[in-house]
Amino acid sequence: MSIENDSSKLIESIKRVRDIRDLYVASASDLSLQSRMEAHAKVDLQEVATLWKAYAPAHVQAQPAGTPEVVRLANVVAKHFTVDTGYAEVNLVSERDMMVRSPVAGQSYKGPILGVSEANVLQRDMASGDVIVHVRQKLIGDLSRLAHEPSAHIRYPHGAIGLASSGREAALETPSYQISRGIER
Repeated sequence: MSIENDSSKLIESIKRVRDIRDLYVASASDLSLQSRMEAHAKVDLQEVATLWKAYAPAHVQAQPAGTPEVVRLANVVAKHFTVDTGYAEVNLVSERDMMVRSPVAGQSYKGPILGVSEANVLQRDMASGDVIVHVRQKLIGDLSRLAHEPSAHIRYPHGAIGLASSGREAALETPSYQISRGIER
């Protein structure tokens, strides 16, 4: 299915939302709107946010819980993270019930990819629960495949370049300290 077809289906579904509960209702033949928005965000996070703002009824958007998490994440990233570097003006952004931050050199992050934009890849770190905003241009790995894996492993062994792999592949990799010391398994 093409992204244009997905976009037009999302628009039609968003227009039909009468209440915030409509986001979570699924039929026997179709996923809930929330699930479809999350899946589409893994391809184009910013488009999901744009479609929601343009087509969701104002009374739904005005409700306290009236904005889906992927849309809130897109808004936080747009507000606090620069497009050219991808890094936040501050290390940690706390917005309502989510913590969003930049990755740290020497750290590893394991968890699902929540969204992919032109500049960033957003990942839920399972260890901390935070959302990590990775700079897309500074990641090495097959991001299109990783976005659909249940768990991605992104690590920064030596600096600002992130090595991205699936959770299964990460278990097979040699730790960076062994590589740097020339130790074989």
